[in-house]
Amino acid sequence: MSKIEIKNVSFSYIKNELILDNINLVIDERSTAIVGQNGAGKTTFVKLLKGLLKPNQGDILLNDQSIKAMTVAKLSKHIGMVFQNPNDQIFKNKVIDEVMFGPLNIGMTQADATKNSKKALEMVGLSGKLDNNPYDLGLSERKLITIASVLAMDTEVVIFDEPTIAQDLAGRELIKSIIRKLRSEGKIVLTIIHDMDFVAETFERTIVFAKGSVILDSNTRDVFSKGEILKKAYLEQPSVTKLCRALGYEETFLTVNEFIEFRKNSHMIDLFRAFTTKEDFFYDGAFIAKIKYQCFQLKSDKETYKNEVVKSNRKLCVINCNGYVDNEIAETLTVYLMMNVTVKESIQPEIVEDTGTLWRDFSKEEIADFSHLTGDTNSIHLTENPVVQGMFILKELCDTTKTNEIEVKYTHPIYGCNPVYIKREGNLIKGFSNGILCFQATAL
Repeated sequence: MSKIEIKNVSFSYIKNELILDNINLVIDERSTAIVGQNGAGKTTFVKLLKGLLKPNQGDILLNDQSIKAMTVAKLSKHIGMVFQNPNDQIFKNKVIDEVMFGPLNIGMTQADATKNSKKALEMVGLSGKLDNNPYDLGLSERKLITIASVLAMDTEVVIFDEPTIAQDLAGRELIKSIIRKLRSEGKIVLTIIHDMDFVAETFERTIVFAKGSVILDSNTRDVFSKGEILKKAYLEQPSVTKLCRALGYEETFLTVNEFIEFRKNSHMIDLFRAFTTKEDFFYDGAFIAKIKYQCFQLKSDKETYKNEVVKSNRKLCVINCNGYVDNEIAETLTVYLMMNVTVKESIQPEIVEDTGTLWRDFSKEEIADFSHLTGDTNSIHLTENPVVQGMFILKELCDTTKTNEIEVKYTHPIYGCNPVYIKREGNLIKGFSNGILCFQATAL
């Protein structure tokens, strides 16, 4: 897996006027957006990565090798960059010749350059315009030509400078799909961009530059949750995030679809929130043995919630959380907690990946986000708190089965980012991960 390490890098065009001041970063496989106001140092930063500039101080390592002694030509075999203005990049009279120029100049054979270039032009939707003059096409298509030119070089790192310039909705979606494909192929994908909505929709990690320094570096949701710090960098949150905050939501939504899904599940989330924020009960060290959800009537914004500890001892705690509408039960959550449990690994796990159907995985970040939504006050990491994990699995199973009543029995935690396979046997759903049976769900 490729990586770029930036170690104590500083740069100035004029002596004693720093453009970048002691930057330390590791760029990994996560798709990454670099944002900041004009003059924050973003463009200078990527020019340093590309070898177009050399740092006054510090070093940049590509896969543990310093790029200081590398020429721009040599780096071009590893790092490709799409310029902001396509007119600064295009100079050939035919589209196909323009796209082939890069591959040929990094040493590809004529046959490979032709093959890669045609494939890249197909990816950007321009396979029917190989012989056109680029300047007979519009600005949006010229931008796509420059993207194809870099894709055809098949570099380990791809840097986009303002990729959505001049693009309509279809163009934005196309570029988004290209970025995700590059990410799935294990390439490092970077962009410098002012389009916060596109960042929210597309990139896993966001780095905020301000006055030559990094002031935020985290997953994109976390970065856009910090509105006050963003203001210091003269940046705004994405449109959906701002709208939902104006409507009174504390959660950080990145896309319209995300908000819609939240609204669809909001009553279940409220039920979980009522359970997890019970002030006189804490479940550190607990593991969900069983959890059952039942929905009896249509949801209402007037729903109220009540917790009841049915049973509590050193080994087992049973809690009911009921939602009421007009004093009648609308939904109920019953949770059986095994207290102070140590989960032991199976010595010889059954291998089931080939017999189950791939369902999904659960990242620590996703569990942390869900825990935030439910207002959980206990530890939120996936393996340290299987209670939060268990609730999230219940919610996802409800979404998958579209049922109003489901019971899940848990036998083993699902560890972060490991794929989960499910096997259906009538109304019984078995969930496996790492060759171990982790839960059984019954849709009633």
